[in-house]
Amino acid sequence: MIDYDENEPLIAIHIPKSAGTSVKKVFGRWFHPSAFYRHYYDQEKGRPPRHVDLRTPREPRMGWIGSVLGLRPRPVCIYGHFPRARGYGIEELFPEVRQFVTILRDPFETAVSSYHYVRRVGSKWADQSLIPQADLENHLMNKPCRSLDHFPREVTFENYKQLIDDCFIEIGISEQLEESLKRIALKLGKKFNPAYLGCLNVTERPRDTPLELRGLHREANLLEYLVYEHVRDKFN
Repeated sequence: MIDYDENEPLIAIHIPKSAGTSVKKVFGRWFHPSAFYRHYYDQEKGRPPRHVDLRTPREPRMGWIGSVLGLRPRPVCIYGHFPRARGYGIEELFPEVRQFVTILRDPFETAVSSYHYVRRVGSKWADQSLIPQADLENHLMNKPCRSLDHFPREVTFENYKQLIDDCFIEIGISEQLEESLKRIALKLGKKFNPAYLGCLNVTERPRDTPLELRGLHREANLLEYLVYEHVRDKFN
């Protein structure tokens, strides 16, 4: 993996339902207030993320005197979702950014948690087509995982190991969240206090989750599992 350059912007990728809301609190303390930018689609209002201008000089006559990097103290961190399939991918919006961190979660647990979360809160969303209508078993078998859709480049079976080595400062796993954040803090030159972590946006779900579906889910989403397992093995 690469070294952190505080003179360049950092993107912290929040993979949905992978402890990202809790981790956001930690990153907010590290970079807040002047150099921490949230990047999220407003589902209730159907409003796209507010774009953060990193490089383009702005016109003084408009009341602006430069880009974020020119106006704000360094280092800069952009934290949020970057779904390529919805048109908000990193390559499209932030092609100049070259360093990233993220937290991954077991793909099966991510899919089950996401299903129950969207079903619970989605009634308020502008786009109701995003709400799963099928039961959990059919949803898991027919809805592909999209965690890798948030990665800075397209992920393939051939490139995922090299992409991780070339683009990421560190990748953690939610199952070992404190250790993950300690490693990220060390790479970023920050101090991590576990008391800041908390446990936010936890989705309750039925206890009878059909775990026997895990094998079938893995076959249907093999690349997601290979990436997760590759990162997880670094913690063993």
